[in-house]
Amino acid sequence: MESKYLKGLVDRRIDRRRLLKAGGAFSMGAASLALWACGGGKGTKSSGSSGASSAASTTGASSTPTSARSSLYTLSQGQPRKGGKLTKIHTGTNNQSVLDNGQNGANIYGVTVYDRPITGKLDDRRYQLEAMEKIELVSPTKVVMTLKPNLVYQDKAPVSGRKVLASDIKATQEYIQNDTSAYNVTLQKGFLDSVEAPDDRTVIFNLSKPSAYLLTGFYLGSPHSQPIIPRETLDVVRDQPPIGSGPFELTDFQFNQTYSFKRFEKYRDADKVYFDQRDAVYITDPVAAESAFRSGQLSYWEPGLNIVDRLKGELDPKKFANIDYLNLGFDGLNSMMDPAKGGPRPWHDVRVRQAIYRLIDRQQLISLAYRGHAIVPPGLVPAGLPAAYQLDPKESAELTKTDVAEAKKLLSAASYDTSKTWEAITGADTSEAEVLQHQLALGGFNIRPVSPPFSVFIENIRNAKFDFWIGPSTATDSPARPLRYQHSTTGFAFSNMGLYDPQIDKLIEQSETETDFQKHAELVKEVQRKALASYTLCYLLSTQKTTLFYDARLQNLEIDVTYGGTYHVGTWYNS
Repeated sequence: MESKYLKGLVDRRIDRRRLLKAGGAFSMGAASLALWACGGGKGTKSSGSSGASSAASTTGASSTPTSARSSLYTLSQGQPRKGGKLTKIHTGTNNQSVLDNGQNGANIYGVTVYDRPITGKLDDRRYQLEAMEKIELVSPTKVVMTLKPNLVYQDKAPVSGRKVLASDIKATQEYIQNDTSAYNVTLQKGFLDSVEAPDDRTVIFNLSKPSAYLLTGFYLGSPHSQPIIPRETLDVVRDQPPIGSGPFELTDFQFNQTYSFKRFEKYRDADKVYFDQRDAVYITDPVAAESAFRSGQLSYWEPGLNIVDRLKGELDPKKFANIDYLNLGFDGLNSMMDPAKGGPRPWHDVRVRQAIYRLIDRQQLISLAYRGHAIVPPGLVPAGLPAAYQLDPKESAELTKTDVAEAKKLLSAASYDTSKTWEAITGADTSEAEVLQHQLALGGFNIRPVSPPFSVFIENIRNAKFDFWIGPSTATDSPARPLRYQHSTTGFAFSNMGLYDPQIDKLIEQSETETDFQKHAELVKEVQRKALASYTLCYLLSTQKTTLFYDARLQNLEIDVTYGGTYHVGTWYNS
């Protein structure tokens, strides 16, 4: 199914933007059109080769296409050169661990200090081998991974520059299995039965069941659940600065503020790490972020959608460039649904949930909150994911229509108390929540947006201390995460929502283990149909069109539209 919106948009801009190569087995549809690029006169290039081709498989996930989209790169001009500093934003952390804090994984330590088995890719490669020399699926439930030779840790006590061992991975995975605070444990607690390390370079994952998403950035490529941590530091991973085998090592930091890293000269691909330094800085205020970017203190930046058009008109194209893409995060309205945590709420009544659907006008929301920089997704997975996962808009149109009069009748029939006001926690940008507040109030359903610090926001969701939460969550390169939001057990911090429906839980689990892609994709769509028909209040509101602005001197800059978890190996500054 091809999106008319996207087709028209591309048609209008084809003279100065060209579509990137679409790979994989999917037809040229909405997903293929989801990514396009512009760069103030700069072009794009298709992604390069990777070690992924050395992976072998006899059956299962490796033969299952998980992505047909293209990675985004800035155009490379001239020869790579060493030097300079890459600086990006992080939005807050409460400890030193990548295992239970998303920012640590995606923006601070997971992309600098720690290595991991693979990184997920948004093109026909699907993934790229990182710390692994090869990955073999010898059966649907047995994964044999071989570490690259001569991997070493940074020379800091108590690790002191020793070799990276398979036993480190075994210890880390077993630690995560027993960690109640880990950020993403879907693989470890849902699929991983045991880990073996028969020798220093061989790691064997024994799965309890096949995984459709194994070789994605959400599972083996996760910067949160697959960092290769020295076994002797696991007990202090939350409290002590990290030691890893990644491309950079930590040199200085002010906790929850600024983190500085230098190139690790014994990294496996140190010759391709061109930056001398990487920094991560804490900035949440949009005015401060814009000032930092304009003054060259930030190398790249994703501003709020409400100022994108202004920036495109104001920024000097000789100094700054930009890339547009459809965000793969779940931007939604989510209610606390766990019946064991806080008792029944009015929205446990399907009539109240249906009324909320009737009060929400998603197109108006996009126009007001995002200045039109988003599209209405047809189902419950981001519109930027492959077309094979997308519902036909006709399937959801009647369920998601806006009708204030019908909403009032539904609330009246449910004897809903319209004097009640519910708290809705949201991120720093409250515009989306404020538009929803107005729309819902038209039928007598009242919410009050509250914007706590990010660390508090996450803990409230994790511990079911919310009525509603509104806004985007972490992007993913597969439907695994958005579908898990509909499951009674998500396996990560974003939890306590969905329908707590055993039938939907079972369908989600089937989709996760079905390695025949066509059957898998149909199960993904069936989950969406059933959840929408039950008016889930884990409701996808939009798929945002994100614009990333970057220093125009950056060459071969890969844009990771999922976790942001790229090492930026191979990226450099021209003169």
